[in-house]
Amino acid sequence: MLSGDVSDGWAALLANSWAGVTPKGWRYAEYAQDPDAFHAALDSAAAVRNGAAHMALPGNVTMPSKATPVSSGLDELELDEDAMSEPTFYWTNDAEAPTVQNGHARLVTALCVQLIDSSIVHIAKASGWNSRCYRLPGAWFAAKVPARETRYVGVEFWGGRALHRVV
Repeated sequence: MLSGDVSDGWAALLANSWAGVTPKGWRYAEYAQDPDAFHAALDSAAAVRNGAAHMALPGNVTMPSKATPVSSGLDELELDEDAMSEPTFYWTNDAEAPTVQNGHARLVTALCVQLIDSSIVHIAKASGWNSRCYRLPGAWFAAKVPARETRYVGVEFWGGRALHRVV
């Protein structure tokens, strides 16, 4: 049985921006020391999910007031923690209709993969179980999908950076 919340065991690399398909602005955080960083990242992920799931994208395609374009390219944006929690969206890309920007989708996916895996480890340790048989595949955390995998060999989902994996 857990002696605290499952989030007490969370540790992850959190990205706060993207350029094209690549998440950027990575920083390591542990929930126990910096819960606000996780709250902001999760609020941003929820806003993206809700916008897509409820077909709210066309009505919400605006630039958050606290967002800073990193360069002259509109597909690169840096968000501070306050901007990540705003219920607005900024997606420009080459799609023919409003959509979740690929780099932002990868940023959210990286967050979810790390939180699921660290939750598995935290629960397994608290329960006295061996976590190896429950964990997500190691290739999902790799900077580049290894050649031993059968799908997506050589793809860099996280912009060439390996995700954090709790041991």
